[in-house]
Amino acid sequence: VAIAAEVMQDIITHGHVIRGYLGISLQDINAQQAANFGLTTPHGGIITGILRASPAANAGIRPGDLLLGINGAPVRDGYDAMNRVADTKPGSQLTVNLVRNGRSLSLPVTVTERPQGMDSQN
Repeated sequence: VAIAAEVMQDIITHGHVIRGYLGISLQDINAQQAANFGLTTPHGGIITGILRASPAANAGIRPGDLLLGINGAPVRDGYDAMNRVADTKPGSQLTVNLVRNGRSLSLPVTVTERPQGMDSQN
């Protein structure tokens, strides 16, 4: 009900739904990949794509990075990450918690509004 109310308010106020956007594509991590990354359980997602000039690209996020958390809170999977980003107000800053080449990395990224017609990416 809360989501429906937010959607309705966005449509009334802006004429469309406002959602946060980073410009990334994610693949969920399976058990084998989790073991290869040294994770005890599969969670998070592998960043498979970054759109040019997107918030993620500007923040230095790279394909192949392992997204494990947002603002220090673990991410269950790509769907969880997508929802957290989408629920973030454009202009807000998030810290994405990554693993790159075996090293933990936290990068600040400023969320923008998801462009119209970009429903398949975060």
